Amino acid sequence: YDPLAGDTAIALAGEEGWTSYHPRIVFDQSNKMYINWFWRFGTAGAKLFRPCLISTDDRVTFNDSLDNPIRLPVQPEDCGNLGDSDGQGFYSVGNTAINSSGEVHILLSPDDRGREIVYFDSVSGGWERMDSPYGATEIFFDAQDRMWALASGIRILMRASNTTPWSLIYDDSASNNCFPKATLTKDGKVAFIH
Repeated sequence: YDPLAGDTAIALAGEEGWTSYHPRIVFDQSNKMYINWFWRFGTAGAKLFRPCLISTDDRVTFNDSLDNPIRLPVQPEDCGNLGDSDGQGFYSVGNTAINSSGEVHILLSPDDRGREIVYFDSVSGGWERMDSPYGATEIFFDAQDRMWALASGIRILMRASNTTPWSLIYDDSASNNCFPKATLTKDGKVAFIH
């Protein structure tokens, strides 16, 4: 039971003719919640549009990716706030990770180019993009704040920060393992990859 939740259910996102799809939730070290998802025209289909990122400190008031207040339910025109055009299509393969500084990193699969990792750079005030190494489909941060990427094969890569190059830690690209996933222990010191 969360006493801040109140007694009335409120829709997070919704608009007639659209489906909000594939929500991903991460928390920073102060328990601030970040939610990102996509929008899809109608109810089914492979392509997604308008990636959205919102956050909340209290589970009552919400902000967009620039920390401006946003009303619920969020609608498609409120989104597309990760630096792409509203018409940019995506596939659902990807995930969301957060480092100890509260920087949300989102792995996206655009329909017209390779996978990429986007994050909001507070210094430049804009979204930065980097290629996802080997088309990695999963990213996460460990207890030492290093970013890890998992690619099919299986390939395991690591980088110490956004400004250091990726290091290939493990490579079994001869195998047929695809779309690896990771589960971290609560302390972030061990990752189980499946």
